[in-house]
Amino acid sequence: MSDRKKMKKEFMEKGLVLCLAGALAVGMTACGSAIRKRISHRQE
Repeated sequence: MSDRKKMKKEFMEKGLVLCLAGALAVGMTACGSAIRKRISHRQE
């Protein structure tokens, strides 16, 4: 595999990892706030 193709593949893999990490962070933030609301509502 040429250096250029290898570099492109590594770049794409890093981009995919960052996208997945971002999606996970957004999902955890959205779901986490909904869970906190339910828990605080039960305690009242």
